[in-house]
Parts: sequence; structure tokens; C-alpha cells
Amino acid sequence: MNNQDLQIDFTFRHITASDAVRDHLRKKLDQVLPHFASVSSVHVVLSASTHHHQQEAEIVVHTSTGSLTARAETHDLYQAIDQAVARLDAQGRRNKGRAIDGHRQVSPRREGIEADQE
Repeated sequence: MNNQDLQIDFTFRHITASDAVRDHLRKKLDQVLPHFASVSSVHVVLSASTHHHQQEAEIVVHTSTGSLTARAETHDLYQAIDQAVARLDAQGRRNKGRAIDGHRQVSPRREGIEADQE
């Protein structure tokens, strides 16, 4: 699935919906989503807290192997989006590394050599 065709669902809580925010987030996600295996959907929740004047961004990416969630909260909405995307990228890279390492196993021939040396 091409990232351009990917449906991104937005939820704005206590924030006015803005095309600039949507475009900023899409641009950031276009850089990160190629690291994930078969993304099926993305849901983004952007919210504001009037009590502490905090802006929160939560991104949930659903893939064929499960879902990943990243959340960040700062005084600036764009900064919260950038931090959440960076956390999502780190999770994606970490999971990709785990998937690769999981496929690497000791061959039966090598396993016998290691047992003889003990």
C-alpha cells in the first residue's frame, strides 16, 4: 500500500482542526512509515489541556503484526507531534530489529560444534 493512499484518521479534542497540522503530520509520517511492515491504518489524536496549557499528540499505527502507540505532551502542538513521531520511529526500528534477530538462529551444525567445545 502506498503511503499516499493510506487513510489517516484524525481526532481533535479541544483544538480547532487545521489543514496545516494535518499536512505537517502527514509529512512526518511519510518519513517514518516505510520502516513498518504493511501498515493497515493510522489514528491520530491531538488534544489540548486547558489546566496546564499542554498539547498532546497520540499516534496509533496498526500493522499486520500488531499496533504501536506513541504519545508526547508539550506546550507546543508541533513539537508534541514531532516527539510522538520520533518515538514511533524508534519503536518501529526496534521491532524491525527484533524481527530480524528472531529469524537468526544457530544452525544445527554450529550448535554441535559449540556443544563439543564445552
